[in-house]
Amino acid sequence: MITRVLTFALLAATSLLTGCSKSSDTPAGAGTATAQHELADFATDVIARSQTTPVLVDFWAPWCGPCKMLKPTIEKAAADAGDRWKLVAVNVDNHGPLAEQYGVRSIPNVKLFHQGKVVAEFVGVKSASDLRTWLDANLPK
Repeated sequence: MITRVLTFALLAATSLLTGCSKSSDTPAGAGTATAQHELADFATDVIARSQTTPVLVDFWAPWCGPCKMLKPTIEKAAADAGDRWKLVAVNVDNHGPLAEQYGVRSIPNVKLFHQGKVVAEFVGVKSASDLRTWLDANLPK
């Protein structure tokens, strides 16, 4: 329990450095598209799936402003990707130990998994063109 409290305190403190601030107001309709990408089981959704298809994991929180900015960009890229890669969204409020395990100190934090391992990552918001460039440079050929 203490580890979980410290994890959330650390995430909240570091999020302030990237512009995230906790807020209870979430825009109407927020998270609708996210639900189709929300994590069910990390071992299945990320580790096992990444053995055959790269998986982009978006560590986010509903109160994080930059996360809200990145979400539509990353979800559109996922929809356009077809079967080239898959998106999994991990809400750090619900999966603090998992975020801690993968060294998430600031959100949004995006990690690309391939064959069960993190092969690339970035922190913060990217434009659609910057995200495409990053994906092209980091997706396995």
